[in-house]
Amino acid sequence: MARLLQATLLPLPAIGAARLCGIDELCGAPLRTAYATAVLIAWWLMHPAVTRECALVLLTTRVGDREYLASDLRVSTADPEYAHTRALALFQLCTFVPALPCFVFGLLHRYRAHLRTEQAQQQAPLLVRQLLFYFYGSYKPAYFMWEAAQFMLKTAMV
Repeated sequence: MARLLQATLLPLPAIGAARLCGIDELCGAPLRTAYATAVLIAWWLMHPAVTRECALVLLTTRVGDREYLASDLRVSTADPEYAHTRALALFQLCTFVPALPCFVFGLLHRYRAHLRTEQAQQQAPLLVRQLLFYFYGSYKPAYFMWEAAQFMLKTAMV
């Protein structure tokens, strides 16, 4: 959870410095769009690691008559701090882990007509092109959903 907050706060110094210098755009995008794009990409890249960490918190092992965290045998599952950590991991597994890919794939699906051909890309709203280019830009426009296939493979490997 702290890492997601860090990813949300990380672009703020660049946005603040640009605003103080009177710059209204970063990389050709308005500051608000640049910030949203940076946070979305950071969360996307962190998603497999967050999923792995949440799964590691839930894996336990029994040693004798006590149960411990499998990744760190110093942490007992009877410890109240573990209960708090377990609750946070379950919360993230039920919210962030499924919501982020659904959000990105929903946006890609919603704007699929704008992403399929070069002509449609030029007619797409600028916000859509700036926000989603990371997700479809490395593929031919007709195959933009390969990002979903690649993401599912990464998640399965985690």
